[in-house]
Amino acid sequence: MTHTRSTPPIAHLRRAPAFISTGVLAGLTHWAALLMLVEYAGLAPLLANIAAWACAFVVSFTGHFRFTFADRSPQAWRGAWRFLMVSVIGFLINEAVFAGLLALHVHYALAIVAAMALAAVSTYILSANWAFNSK
Repeated sequence: MTHTRSTPPIAHLRRAPAFISTGVLAGLTHWAALLMLVEYAGLAPLLANIAAWACAFVVSFTGHFRFTFADRSPQAWRGAWRFLMVSVIGFLINEAVFAGLLALHVHYALAIVAAMALAAVSTYILSANWAFNSK
């Protein structure tokens, strides 16, 4: 039988400030990029969301690799590859919720905040248990 290392609850509490601050910074990056791309570049919100996510990914990966999960980070490239997959899953959740809210005629600047908040939960769970797990 293979033993898998689970994260003790106290570790989640210690990581919370770094996860939240990194998430807020990445979220602000995502939100600002989206607004600029829609307002100044004239992109449709769903298309702008793709580019905004890419900008936020860099901020998010750097913060989580260096701070949130530094105590258990694997080699940088392995962590980057895994986190990219986690981030893509989070983005797909984000884009689906965003599209649904836009279809309900929620303003895009508010809809993206709700979509990012929902995607953050899956990002933390997958990051803690897989992307930045040294096993």
